[in-house]
Amino acid sequence: MSRIWGCVKWKSAVLCALLVLAVVDTGIAEAAWAGGDGLLAVRPVSGAGLLFVSPSGAHVRRVYGYGYALTSTPRFSPAGTAVIAGTFAGVEMMDTGGSCLSCQVGPGAAPEFMPNGTDVTFVRGGDLVEDSIDGLRQATIATGGISDAAWSATGELAIVRHGRIWIGVPGGLKLLGAGDSPSWSPNGRELAFANRGRVLVHSGRVTKQVAIGGAPAFAPDGRSIAYIGARHYVRIVTASGGRSRRVGTVRGVGVDWQPKSSSPPTCTPPEGSTVIAQTPQAVLTQQALPPDASEGNAADYAYMACDPAIGQERLLERFTGNNIDGASLVAGATIAGYHIALVIEYLDAHYFVQTYESAVFDVRTGASVGPAGGGQLYCPSQAFGVPYQCGNVQQIVVSGDGAYAVLTDLETITAVSSTGLITTLDTAPFVPPGLTAHLTDLSLVGDALTWNHDGSPRTATLG
Repeated sequence: MSRIWGCVKWKSAVLCALLVLAVVDTGIAEAAWAGGDGLLAVRPVSGAGLLFVSPSGAHVRRVYGYGYALTSTPRFSPAGTAVIAGTFAGVEMMDTGGSCLSCQVGPGAAPEFMPNGTDVTFVRGGDLVEDSIDGLRQATIATGGISDAAWSATGELAIVRHGRIWIGVPGGLKLLGAGDSPSWSPNGRELAFANRGRVLVHSGRVTKQVAIGGAPAFAPDGRSIAYIGARHYVRIVTASGGRSRRVGTVRGVGVDWQPKSSSPPTCTPPEGSTVIAQTPQAVLTQQALPPDASEGNAADYAYMACDPAIGQERLLERFTGNNIDGASLVAGATIAGYHIALVIEYLDAHYFVQTYESAVFDVRTGASVGPAGGGQLYCPSQAFGVPYQCGNVQQIVVSGDGAYAVLTDLETITAVSSTGLITTLDTAPFVPPGLTAHLTDLSLVGDALTWNHDGSPRTATLG
């Protein structure tokens, strides 16, 4: 660090720029969302995952997510409950504990949350593309030579195109000047960015240097800016400039600052989603996009879950139809406590095969629980139009510990314990459609499972 302060003391701007450009990874945009100042998320100099660290430099924690090295700076959602980053495996979205929120975002660079917290943008092929956490919709925001972008809380956009920054509303961007790594202040009135080894803040018509370094990130309270200084050390300076301080011994190539909201958390699914089941511990929503008539495709579906205590959406399943194998969708769902049980229908129109599988998820982590750790009870219902095995799943019930039971139209009740043990509880002769079934009224209270067999009550313990 003495080398950097030495170059400032002797007013050698060229030397300062060269020293900092040699150690700072540029082209990293940030968005600052309003709130209290939380943790810093740091893209480490080496190794997989990301670092969470307090602004004081204490309590450093590495979170691995997919387990791949990051290719961009991690960026927080407006609520501070989610982080998104580019990796060598694609865009990764996770909660602050490291569990996956969306494992199906796909390839892209420089991902960033939009102000609503459920939509994101990322760079693909030089274009800025918008998508949702459910991965079902895409739109192009801006095109041509884009390497990075940052959104303000008020909906303004800053993009980096061929080493120059453009700001404004989409479709009405104006050139600011040379630079990279734009970061909006929480109120959207100031923009921090880097240019030739300097951290600058643009406000109105005034641009001021506040530090020597790069990759700035406004604090959620707007009073400070975190950035990468000499030898990759993370540093913090006031937004008006002055003497900076080092964040412990943490070193990185990019940093973002977590907002801590004082507002109660809320579940905000993607626009157009429908709530199909909910409890005080979980909300399950479905998002459906109609088939593309020109291609003859089946509809696309995504199923999201949210813990209201946290207010963060999580993608559980996504199905994309096609004109060869048909569609997949959730035919039934239920919730108990933090566990969501889904009945997933697969239709192969080419081979006339229809199957049902059950899957149970823990909303807190997104992990699938059940048989062999996969949570699936495979249930072929028909092949070439001929029913066989367990039939169409008519009902599914789940307990708070993840055990569940299914009732099918081939008159079977099958239970799966929380440890994955599969047991057939009851069977009856097949009843053709339109006639009264033998097995009815499947119900679960706690771990007590009840149903009727030809009107006679039966019980079992679902453990």
